[in-house]
Amino acid sequence: MVHSMTLDERLADDLVQDVFLRAFRGLGSFDGRARFTTWLYRIAMNITHDTLARRRRSPIDGRAELPPAAACPAEPPEAEAEAARIEGCSRATISWRLHEAKKRLAVSLRHHATP
Repeated sequence: MVHSMTLDERLADDLVQDVFLRAFRGLGSFDGRARFTTWLYRIAMNITHDTLARRRRSPIDGRAELPPAAACPAEPPEAEAEAARIEGCSRATISWRLHEAKKRLAVSLRHHATP
């Protein structure tokens, strides 16, 4: 999920480490009202979103570092199955949602990359 949002393998790896560190440090605040995977997913979404927003506000050398839209790899089936369980829907629905999200992200990235 982090990789599909960042489209940057190295950045995604760094962010995933941040996610697990924040989850470990905040484990005491997990109250069990939501599933653990939902709680962890929300941490990942927040960290990724905040990082991408920061990058948009302060681009390097006057240009944001945006990978090409073609860099959107297909999600592994395991990721779709885990997401389907979390969302309570079918893998086909998750696959469609990912496809639509990638299309929207590509349009948005192209829009922000235009000088």
